[in-house]
Amino acid sequence: LFALMWFGSLLAALVVGIIGAAILGLLVEFVALRPVREQNHLIALVTTISFATIVQEALRLSVQGGQAISYPASIGSVLLQTNIGGVSLHVTVGQVAVIVVALVLVVALTFIIQRTWMGRSIRAVADSPLIASMLGIRVNVISAQTVALASAMAAAAGVLLGLTIPAIDPYIGEHLQFKALAIVLFGGLGSIPGAIIG
Repeated sequence: LFALMWFGSLLAALVVGIIGAAILGLLVEFVALRPVREQNHLIALVTTISFATIVQEALRLSVQGGQAISYPASIGSVLLQTNIGGVSLHVTVGQVAVIVVALVLVVALTFIIQRTWMGRSIRAVADSPLIASMLGIRVNVISAQTVALASAMAAAAGVLLGLTIPAIDPYIGEHLQFKALAIVLFGGLGSIPGAIIG
């Protein structure tokens, strides 16, 4: 939001948001995930939810007293209108941006996971961290990169979400967490095409 207000550019907001969230993701991995990696997966769920609550409350206390903030009106709200087969279609620039950027990110993520050394390492660590480490994969590094990548994707989603709603606040993501969990479970854990279909 601040990058959008300073630069007036959606691209700048995406870049700043993605980099900032990736750095925050590295912090989350180091503080909330790495210390509990060898324990039950539910403990990691609790530590990450706790970390998210701390960040959320810090934002509520520091950014405009937790009051909702609107994106600049000129960004994303421009209405595009066309007629297709006698039907009038109204689409905002924000909605078009969401579709285009989401498609680009899904293709990029699929390429990274399926075709790169990092992606193969991520899949190996997810399958068996012990065997991956025996094969020379640095599990801590791959775990940090994975959380940073996931955080960067979440940042892009957050920037785009702001274009489609009237205002954002520190609690905007709460109801979306459960929808996202349902989508991931419906599509199958670890399946990018399944998540898209979900």
